[in-house]
This record gives sequence, structure tokens and C-alpha cells, in this order.
Amino acid sequence: MAKNTKNFISANPPLYVDLLTDYGFKLAFGDKETLLHFLNSLFEKDGIKFTSARYLNKEQITLHETGRTIFYDVLCKVDDNTDVIIEMQHQSQDTFGDRALYYMSNSIVRQGDEERGWRYKMYPVYGIFIMDFHMKGINMPDDVVSEVNLTYNSTKELFTDKFKMFFIDLLRFNKTEDELVTNLDCWIYNIKNMGTMTTRPKIANKKEFTRLYSRAEIAAMSKKEYLQYEASLKTYRDNLSIRETQRREKREAREEGIEEGIEIGEAKKLEADIRSLMLFGFDFDKAILVLQVPEDQIEALREKIFSEQTE
Repeated sequence: MAKNTKNFISANPPLYVDLLTDYGFKLAFGDKETLLHFLNSLFEKDGIKFTSARYLNKEQITLHETGRTIFYDVLCKVDDNTDVIIEMQHQSQDTFGDRALYYMSNSIVRQGDEERGWRYKMYPVYGIFIMDFHMKGINMPDDVVSEVNLTYNSTKELFTDKFKMFFIDLLRFNKTEDELVTNLDCWIYNIKNMGTMTTRPKIANKKEFTRLYSRAEIAAMSKKEYLQYEASLKTYRDNLSIRETQRREKREAREEGIEEGIEIGEAKKLEADIRSLMLFGFDFDKAILVLQVPEDQIEALREKIFSEQTE
């Protein structure tokens, strides 16, 4: 993950759920009131305010002949049929920008499939991609929040306001609590830092964030909730450790010119990611779809995972 690897062992344990975990992400963005506040913070500069939201099935079968399944982190409609996609991505991908476009495009195409007599009237589609890495791309700006629109090349005027993507780079956000100005600043600060807070911050007392902080208090959890969070936190930490190990192995392999070492590191990472998804209820076949495992590696991974389960 980040260069600022978190110190998970402390004499002063964290007070709040880590929003970078699967549990924490669902706690924040699986609550409509909190979700709407986050969206309104992001769109505040555009003068847009959403007042209602309804969640859609996060598992969507694409409409083309291959039938690939997309698993969204959050997929919802706000107000008048505006589609919103929110993704949290920890692992760097060379094609992450293309993946974001694919998700957006699938949502657009689905509008035509779902509406009888569709005449190409398009409702807005907004994608919010929260990243714990620097996305690679042509002329990628060094911004915390990079906004992507469709514009005319000559005038830079908007072609349409119905298609917009936000890429939020957590690694580029380095503001302290005293430097926070906007609600969006506070949101990004919370996403990045809540899991390491050992004292109650001043922003927890802002009326806009009292609900989030109240729901995220570890001390207020039931035993069942705490055990679920601990499992999610363990998975997050394990994956963080695996990513750091993979980076080191790749660096060492490149330095020594050993491509085989890179392949071994990638195979270990895939195996760990599949096991993590299966821990959260995915079966093997769904897990390999989510991770887009190359076909030539599927059977070897299946044999390794299931043979160890039967031992």
C-alpha cells in the first residue's frame, strides 16, 4: 500500500474503525445518510446536492456475449436516476483507468437495456474511484482529486455534464487536521486516517460527521460486530503485508534480472486475494472473476487452494 505503512501495534489502540477495511468501507458508504453527505461534499463546488439514494445490486452481469460479472463496491441511484459508482482500490493496476471506463460504460449501456422504447436519453453517471496508489496514465496530474469530464478539445467546454469520474489519490493527501478546510478535505482525511486515531479529533464534533464517528466507535460495537471487524482488519493487514512483500520481491527480482521471481510473487498475491474473498463468502469461481485471474493460472490455483482445505 502506501509508503506511510500504518503502525498496527500501539500502546494506545485506535478508537475508530478503519475505513480502508472492507468492514469500514461498508459502514461508511452502506449508510444512506453518510453516503449522501460524502457525495454532497464531493459535488459541493458544482452546486449539486443530492437528497435521496437507493442501493442497487452490486453484482451485475454485463450485457455482451462473454457474460463477465462486475462486482461493484457501491452501486446506487441518487435522486432522479443518477447512477453513482464508488470503488475502493488498494492494489495498483496498470489498466485501472481502463477498468474505471469499463464500469462507467456498462452503467450507461444498462440504461438502454432497462428502459423500454429507449431513445438514447441518458441519465448522469458518476464514478468515484478511491485509490491507495498513484494511478498510471498519460499526463496524469499530481492532484489529490482528479476530475475527468468529456470536453471539446478546442474550447475545453463541456460536451456533456452527464459523465464524470473522480480519482481520489490517498497517497497525495498530506493535510493535518488543522489544515482541513472543506468537508471533502475532512472526508479524505477520515478515509485515510480514522483507523489510526487514538484520540477524538476536533472534526468528530462537527455536526456533519457526528453520525460517522458515532457509528465507527470500536468501543460501542457488539461482540459480533467486533469479531467481524477484526476479521476484516486481519484480511486488510494480511493483504497489506503481501503487497509490501510482493513489491520487495519484484524489486529484488528486477535487480537480479530474475523474471521467475516476479511470477512467483504475483502467483502468491493472487492466491492470497482469492482466499480473502472466499473468507467473505465468495465462491472460488466468483473470486477469480472479480480478480480477473488469467485463464492459464485458474486450475493451478484451484488445485492448490482446495487441496489444502481437504488436508
